Amino acid sequence: MHEPVLLLWVDVSGHWCKDVLSFARVIDVELMEVPPGYTYVCQPADVDWNRPLKERLRKQWQVEHELSHIGKR
Repeated sequence: MHEPVLLLWVDVSGHWCKDVLSFARVIDVELMEVPPGYTYVCQPADVDWNRPLKERLRKQWQVEHELSHIGKR
């Protein structure tokens, strides 16, 4: 026998489609939704790594986009 698997997911519609739910049952994976507002508890990598990275990339894109837009005037 194998150890049970629990997969925590945020509420994204693609995660909860019929095919995904069916496949999870086939491979014996229990799916659980991360409650709204609890990402910091259940998904620390999203909070500590991904959020700062995405913020820096977004700011960099905005600066580059503004500079290229200014150059086209």
